[in-house]
Amino acid sequence: MNPQILTALGVLVGMVLAIFAGLTIGEGRIMVGAALVVIPLFFAILAASNWQPVALAFFCLSLGGTLPLAKNLTPFNIIAIITFVWFVIEYVVFQKRHLRISNYPIFWLLLSICAILIINFFRGGGGVRALGGETWGGRRYFEVYVAMAFYVVLTLWKPDMKALNKIPIFVLLAVFFDFGIWAVQYLKPGLIPLIYPVYAGLQASDIYLADPAADPSEGVERLFGMRTLGLGLVTFCVAEHNFKNLLSPKSLFYVFLIVAGIGITALAGFRSYVVVAVFIAAMGAFFRLKKLAIIPAIVACLFVGILAISQGTLIDMPLQVQRSMSFLPGNWDRQAMSDATGSTEWRQGIWRLWYDRYFPEHPIIGRGWNINPTDAFGANLSGVLIFNKEDTWIFHAATGSLHNGPLTAVDAVGILGTFLTIAVSIVSLAYVWGGAGRIGYANLQPIHRWVIINLTSWLAIFWVLDGFFYRFFPIYIVYCGLAVLVFSIQGKPSRKPDEASDAAVSGIPQPMRSRLEGV
Repeated sequence: MNPQILTALGVLVGMVLAIFAGLTIGEGRIMVGAALVVIPLFFAILAASNWQPVALAFFCLSLGGTLPLAKNLTPFNIIAIITFVWFVIEYVVFQKRHLRISNYPIFWLLLSICAILIINFFRGGGGVRALGGETWGGRRYFEVYVAMAFYVVLTLWKPDMKALNKIPIFVLLAVFFDFGIWAVQYLKPGLIPLIYPVYAGLQASDIYLADPAADPSEGVERLFGMRTLGLGLVTFCVAEHNFKNLLSPKSLFYVFLIVAGIGITALAGFRSYVVVAVFIAAMGAFFRLKKLAIIPAIVACLFVGILAISQGTLIDMPLQVQRSMSFLPGNWDRQAMSDATGSTEWRQGIWRLWYDRYFPEHPIIGRGWNINPTDAFGANLSGVLIFNKEDTWIFHAATGSLHNGPLTAVDAVGILGTFLTIAVSIVSLAYVWGGAGRIGYANLQPIHRWVIINLTSWLAIFWVLDGFFYRFFPIYIVYCGLAVLVFSIQGKPSRKPDEASDAAVSGIPQPMRSRLEGV
């Protein structure tokens, strides 16, 4: 990064945060003021070289909370905006470069979906709740625009592989940070009023579940932080290690961490995310074993089958694990089965209400994310959680939180936008997997594997399992930008493939490649 630009941005951000810190400390909010003093120091340390601002942005992208002090912006929103401003100043103003977008098919498809969202924004009068708007949902549009700006940044960035391979490490640090925040608030709910004004890492439903006074009849308690930790651990291990020598102590250690990550994900109590964790592990097996990946898949299925048969006779697994595995045949606890079945029926109620009330209004381009608070809460505009089943149907249908990826796409961008989203999903998958084939699976760097894993699993979650378009689309845009960057860089692989190991496993020797082929 240009030292002059870094200094100017640092002074500007520092001045703004210093003003907020002084005001909040003066009001007696010492925790908030202290956080505002620490935040710029943390960013200054991490932004010390030209690759770290983008790596820091991916750190912030993986954080699950918002910053209430910044009108509920996410850390990624803030860092992405700062990074985009820096790129414009340095590339356009100082270096007189033109903004050239790489991989036009992906870019134009994404831009077409954004155009539909812009139409819906102005047609529906999208407002911002934090600014006192009569309608809500404006921040969802804002996050998409920020993501598109960051896509441009990624296509202009010119790092080397050593710099790119730092990104999975930064993301793992973010995972542990979010897990730590969740664990503190879960184990000590009394600290929530102190932490929440600084970093809103919990949703309202999470806070309710963390309350010791919560009614246990609401169902099996799900551990949200375990889901974040488990998936993050599996993803990092599969991406970071190449498993050249499957019997080496290092490979066995990573295999142990992957199995532990799947177990941690199961402990969270989410059926769909256990499937995702196993899917990520299967991708890792494919990277290493190709067609022979069927062998560990069979072993894993046998192991899961033994666990299911043993439940209730030889072992008694925690309720969360039983809920996660309840889609399999087994002697599962009645409460776990009932909670899982009730969740499915509850979603179907939301879908029916949405289809009857909202879909007929704008089937072609959708209704966007303009939320009328009266429709969502009725007379209860305070937004207090309502646990009556029919009222929650109304709330989720009105806010577009349909717990179904394709339906949320149709709701936000209509049938036309959904077809465009399907098209860009297919194009991006072909791009990363085709790039991996050209480079050679044995030559893949950690960042290659990490991009393939995240983009593929993110699409699988959205289209097959349990997606929300307003969460999926901005993150997907960023993953596409990183994919275009990573698979367009040419350079020598940092680690040479082990030809003997590959030949022993697949029977077909992998030729040594002197350079990575660009896509």
